[in-house]
Amino acid sequence: MKICRIVKNFPPLMGGMEYHARDLSYAQAKKGHFVDVFIMRGSPHTGDERVKIRRIRGEGVANKLRDSLGSMLFMSLVDSHLVIRRPETTYDIFHLHGDIMEALFGALLGKVYGKPTVITLHAGLNTRKVYRTLASRSFGLVDHIIAVSEDIAKEVVEMGLDPARISVISSGIHYQEFANGENLTDKMELRRRLGLPEESPLVVGVGRLHPMKGFKYLIEALTGVEGRIKVAAAIVGGGPEEPELIRLGRSGTGRIIFTGQVEKAQLRFYLLAADVFVLPSVSLKGQREGTPTAVMEAMAAGLPVVTTDVGGAKKLIGDGINGFLVPEKDPKAIRVAIEKLISQPSLRRAMGENNKKEAKKFDWGEISSKVESVYRTCLAKRKGKSL
Repeated sequence: MKICRIVKNFPPLMGGMEYHARDLSYAQAKKGHFVDVFIMRGSPHTGDERVKIRRIRGEGVANKLRDSLGSMLFMSLVDSHLVIRRPETTYDIFHLHGDIMEALFGALLGKVYGKPTVITLHAGLNTRKVYRTLASRSFGLVDHIIAVSEDIAKEVVEMGLDPARISVISSGIHYQEFANGENLTDKMELRRRLGLPEESPLVVGVGRLHPMKGFKYLIEALTGVEGRIKVAAAIVGGGPEEPELIRLGRSGTGRIIFTGQVEKAQLRFYLLAADVFVLPSVSLKGQREGTPTAVMEAMAAGLPVVTTDVGGAKKLIGDGINGFLVPEKDPKAIRVAIEKLISQPSLRRAMGENNKKEAKKFDWGEISSKVESVYRTCLAKRKGKSL
């Protein structure tokens, strides 16, 4: 099968849409498929001859435009490129990653080529009425919609779209990379290598430093923990909220370490050195979590997880089974959950083992098989219509 994947700003910032698109492409290539990935910026080089990165020029102008206008420019350039090259290019399916503009222009490509179009929606949708009206029409033009969480799928159904045309398929992880920690030195040695405190239990949070991730509530929670149990925290990631979070961390009594953006291999070490993983996400207007990759990676690393009951995270964590679900914007609830895990090593280990078993289903090999099933269903429907 030859797949045309279109995603703006590929390759990735850690954990984003672009990361998902890259790893899905490589997983599909391992199964013998060929994937052309159209991007706005990034390197054209890949580690697999079946994956070809095709960069579309126009980054400078697109980056100066607002998101929707930048997407419109990017997609119009991709469409023009593909329509002009149509005699020498054949695809079995078009897979878009994005929102309204990607669905609209992707559906146009599907019509020109006579091939199915699929779009993956990675985050909660805008709540404005004008957006909902445009989205219901735009999404209605593609053959199938993949939502990375059940919450996103529910929002699409509420727009009036047929549930039979919507599948919930989360992002994936490289399970073995995070699960094979037994081949490394012990936690104390890893902490020394990372410059982390060896003597204290370690809490790790991973994600873009943006208000939606709710890291301010983790910092506030740790101020309370410090009085009874000495806990250190490493917050892994970069983003616009970093200066304010650093200021907040310095003003409290907890020991907070900000690592900035790190490579995926380095992220693995932080997770394997930790005792507890925390993702305190919140729901903002037009912005909600999908199914957080960081939580799935922490699960594979054998960590108990404390997360808020918003977005797709609540579908990953069974409260009291493999972690704790807490209300959003509630530092006290986060603190109580961390204290319980730190003070009960047997509970911590049991939850971690439950997570390692559960995380296997999110390996990219499993996820790519589910996506391929969507492709084959779309192709079969198209074939049936043409008979």
